[in-house]
Amino acid sequence: MNKPVKSISTEKSRFIFESLRGTFPKSRVPSRLFSSPFILIYGFAILIALGTALLMLPISNASGSTPSLITALFTAISAVTVTGLTVVETSLYWSFFGQTVILVLIFLGGLGFITLATFLLVIVGQRLSLGGRLALSQTQGQSSIGQVVTLTKLIVIVAIVVQILGAASLYFSLSTELGMDDALWHAIFQSVSAFNNAGFSILPDSKSLTMFSGMVWPIGTMTLLIVIGGLSFPVLADVVKRRHFNRFSLDTQLVLLFSVLFWILGALVFFVLEMNNPKTIGQFSFWHQVLDSIFQSVSGRTAGFTTVNFSDTESGTNFFYIALMFIGGASASTAAGIKVNTVALIMVAVFAAVRGRSRPTAFRKELSSPQVYRALAIAALAVISIFVIGFAVTLINQQQNPEIPFLDLIFETVSAFSANGTSTGVSAQVTDMTKLLLGATMFFGRLGPLTFALALAQRQAEPNIRWAKEEVRLG
Repeated sequence: MNKPVKSISTEKSRFIFESLRGTFPKSRVPSRLFSSPFILIYGFAILIALGTALLMLPISNASGSTPSLITALFTAISAVTVTGLTVVETSLYWSFFGQTVILVLIFLGGLGFITLATFLLVIVGQRLSLGGRLALSQTQGQSSIGQVVTLTKLIVIVAIVVQILGAASLYFSLSTELGMDDALWHAIFQSVSAFNNAGFSILPDSKSLTMFSGMVWPIGTMTLLIVIGGLSFPVLADVVKRRHFNRFSLDTQLVLLFSVLFWILGALVFFVLEMNNPKTIGQFSFWHQVLDSIFQSVSGRTAGFTTVNFSDTESGTNFFYIALMFIGGASASTAAGIKVNTVALIMVAVFAAVRGRSRPTAFRKELSSPQVYRALAIAALAVISIFVIGFAVTLINQQQNPEIPFLDLIFETVSAFSANGTSTGVSAQVTDMTKLLLGATMFFGRLGPLTFALALAQRQAEPNIRWAKEEVRLG
């Protein structure tokens, strides 16, 4: 008689257990707050906080006074995100200690704190966790995590060697202009800033490189450093390893092709629009104009160094360079923007659509549909972000600084978003609220809209259901 009672009790207990089990996770799943995108965000935020604290020390200011929070924070964000926008004269406002802090922030921000931390761990014999490898693969733009540690070591070593060689090259040019004593520090700072596409300068006129205008050797060195830093190490390694364009990976082929196209287009536009402008290059000889145009095309898209003052350039030039800054450099490089790779994928897809093809191809290779969708998502998020931020910046300054032209505000906004640093000089004129907004824009733009989207969005599994297809009218 007791057996049925026992059976009923067991079944009841099992039912309760099964009901309760459904309310708890079946296994330990890492929190989204510690996923790769969030690790990137935390790392950059910590660097900015430390940099701000150091720059607020009286020793960081050339006059010995305590810098304001807004000035220190804006400068730290600009350095870590390798943007180069400034609200004070870097060469005059910051002391040697302050300039050193900025230099370290540029170096850490350009290569990425995760990359450098991994390098240091490898040196002391520590093994990298799976989460660390995933974070590294995200910063390097790699789909595979197998070779990220080896690639990291090569990136850091090559980066240091290139920057040392760049500093040595610039030293000989600067020693004649600044003297032997000051030339070394200026050469080191300029080399690190150029390689990391940061746009910071401690030369006498830190807003531009006017003292280098028309000088082949220093301009050539700076251009080469910017190109190497803006192309990314995976692309450079592919070029060195395979040595023939047809043997390169599709990623390398697209980056090289579109980078060269943008450099040529940028140089032509700058030359044509500014050749008769006496405030920029109109007063120089033909070859002097050509050299400055090439440098502005290379630097204007990624680095932010200028041999002219962009407050004196034509409106058409500034409008065109907004597009160049928006594009930026290559993926996994020290440069920001939506990246050349993204634009290349979109252009190839557009070209295929114009020709009536459903499968975009380039160099006899078919593009991955998910990658095309991702490229479109990055571009769309970037455009929406710039629209919203630009509207907010314009609205704020309409009340406080109505004399600042609308194009200059948009130029500054895009420069901040793309971590470019090319400026018309309005960053120092805007309100503190606008400076904070531009600082947030630099942070957001450096990490990328998609990184934030991946970090904040709730990932859902692909549904098993396939719905019926239906056409939508276009045009």
